[in-house]
Amino acid sequence: MSLRRLVPSLIIFTALILAGLLSVGSNHFLLKGYAVVEQQQMLANLQRLRHALSSELDALRFLAKDWAFWDDSYQFMETRDEAFLQSNLVDTTFTNLRLNLILFLDSNGAPAFAGAFDLEQKKRVALPSGLDAHIGPGGLLLTSGETKDTRQGFLALPGGLLMVAAAPILTSNNEGPARGALVMARFMTEAEWARVAERVQLPLRTAPVAGGEAVDPEPLVKILGENRIAGILPLTGLTGQPVLRLTLENSRAVMGEGRKSARYFAIALCLISGFYMLLIWGLLERLVIAPLLRLSGDTRRITSTSEHSARVVAQGPLELRSLERDINEMLGALERSQQQTLEEGRRLEHLAHHDALTGLPNRLLLEARLNHALQQARRGGRRIAVLFLDLDRFKLINDNLGHPIGDKLLQRVAERLTALLRSEDTVARLGGDEFTLVLEHLSHIGVAASVARKVLKALTQPFEVDGHELSISASIGIALFPDNADAADLLLQRADLAMYKAKESGRNAFAFYSSDLTFSASDYYALELDLKRALGREEFRIHLQPLVDPSGNLVGAEALLRWHHPQRGLLLPGDFITLAEESGVIVPIGQWLLESLCGHAAAWAGPPLRIAVNLSSRQLLDEDLPRLAEQALKRGNLPPQRLELEIAEEMVAERVEEYSGVLEQLHALGIGIALDKFGAGHLSPADLARLPLTRVKTDLSLMAQLPETPEQGSAMRAVIAMAHGLGLKVTAKGVETPAQRDLLVALGCDEMQGFLFGGPVELSAFSPLFRNGFTPRRYENP
Repeated sequence: MSLRRLVPSLIIFTALILAGLLSVGSNHFLLKGYAVVEQQQMLANLQRLRHALSSELDALRFLAKDWAFWDDSYQFMETRDEAFLQSNLVDTTFTNLRLNLILFLDSNGAPAFAGAFDLEQKKRVALPSGLDAHIGPGGLLLTSGETKDTRQGFLALPGGLLMVAAAPILTSNNEGPARGALVMARFMTEAEWARVAERVQLPLRTAPVAGGEAVDPEPLVKILGENRIAGILPLTGLTGQPVLRLTLENSRAVMGEGRKSARYFAIALCLISGFYMLLIWGLLERLVIAPLLRLSGDTRRITSTSEHSARVVAQGPLELRSLERDINEMLGALERSQQQTLEEGRRLEHLAHHDALTGLPNRLLLEARLNHALQQARRGGRRIAVLFLDLDRFKLINDNLGHPIGDKLLQRVAERLTALLRSEDTVARLGGDEFTLVLEHLSHIGVAASVARKVLKALTQPFEVDGHELSISASIGIALFPDNADAADLLLQRADLAMYKAKESGRNAFAFYSSDLTFSASDYYALELDLKRALGREEFRIHLQPLVDPSGNLVGAEALLRWHHPQRGLLLPGDFITLAEESGVIVPIGQWLLESLCGHAAAWAGPPLRIAVNLSSRQLLDEDLPRLAEQALKRGNLPPQRLELEIAEEMVAERVEEYSGVLEQLHALGIGIALDKFGAGHLSPADLARLPLTRVKTDLSLMAQLPETPEQGSAMRAVIAMAHGLGLKVTAKGVETPAQRDLLVALGCDEMQGFLFGGPVELSAFSPLFRNGFTPRRYENP
């Protein structure tokens, strides 16, 4: 059979077979897939309903524990004081908490107080019938007295379904022995179920379970007909028996879309098949069969005339395989050529941005990275350091031993510098024996000084180059953003000026840029020596910054250390804490700070304020820290609940396992553990759960633009929700405007700290703040 007859026959036959198979398959597999999606969607809705009910139960359990673990409740169970009832168990208590029932039961189940309230009629009513069987000895609601023996669930009573929670009555410190149990409950009325339905955004029906009826405890999806689907969730009570059947009923919108899609698919398939047959038939005739005849003539002509510049265009199956192989070979050659071109382009681009000798970034790439780092630093309010490094004695080595030795020495220097820096930092070669380092995310000047000292120490170690042992040193100039300049070229220029200051001081040194004073390495060593003597000279001062609740009440203070240097004046922690950690002086300073604060705080008159103290990484590595903290509490006669120790998130991020043991011991003493600078993203929720935390303090970056940008508000909302989800309190730092305060209150923040409420004051001036009545006052930073 000729090609002109064979091709149309095959096209028609193939199109008909394919259309039939796809039409049948679509109705089976497509609708089956929609059915699975429909069922999964309903199961997901049932799971949302289950989570909503679980959240309601958890909220009621937390409310019961909050009342039960309370010194006033504990005392009431002993004294039966009417004043407690009149102050706390009034009608508004029931309405505010949406409770129908509050019971205070002694250890035998006898009620010390039994109150039932009709929330619709706003009046006291009799206790619901059928409740007595559950509150007497051996009853489901009479707890054992253990701290963790809380109970919650549903009870089916003649008067309706009751959501109930019970907790043992203990002191505020969760200590016993238990004096009975506290029971709180609310009837699951139509209004309550409507709240649940509104929460999950789904229509909800309820139906009681008849006694003795066998009910599958697992969620069930049931097809009610061609257009309706239902999800059934059995609700199990405290007795372990099903008490209610919850039903979600929806239209089968998903399956309806599936049927519609199947119909459209079948119609489209028929149209496409018809169009396909006509189009392919015509195209093959025009583009394959006819050109094939022409190709035969063209090939003979090219062969006979050797006209290699001529070209033929051929498309088709078996008859053109020889041409297909030639085209593929040509494409392969083009691909190889293109790959070589791309590789050459990458090589040229790398040479344009990197030093050919050392492979380090050159000035062009350095300026690009520095400008990018400056943009990030401006947005995040962080500090950047630029270190300009010039090798001492390099010219002498290069001139005497030759350029090849000098080049290899520069390569060794580049390797050592790269090994010293973090991945986010940059080291570049500007030419000759000059290098530049860019350090990002600096918390204080001490980090730049520490890196400079490490560089100087590393470069003074001998270099082995081709059998020569070479010794060099370096002079380093340091310029800081935003302290010294806010532009890349100006930072580089001022770091260069500072480098010459370092050379003038005797080489193998570093110097900070200053318009009137160069803070040199010798000054830094002198500062370290003064620091070791400062504690004995009583040069440290403790300042306190207020912590307030959403109502503006003073609830505590954070301790901030200041150093009154006899020559340099007042120094902030950022100027000396790194030195204290490196020299080990931070341990005795930290112990002095703890003992001083515990003694003063215990002597304060007025409300029992909480004191927050920052811990350094050096202190956390000290296994003796829990004993020293306990010793400070005992000497000062301060309850451990009034002491809170803060750890920075970035500090603990890489050493969760190493720090957790010491933190657990501190937590076991009753001391609160707060995670500072929370929200910067260093720790995952899993890491947070492994630490014995009681509180988080938000990172200043979250507060930087509140409430001007919704994104920042969203970030703060997510951080507060995550912390509350883990059972942690939240303190927002850096609150400076009433608008920020109002937004934080709306987001449910527990405490706030910032210049809006007051700045740091000396320890001696703090006591009068609350003794004379604390009033938040905006602090203007001088």
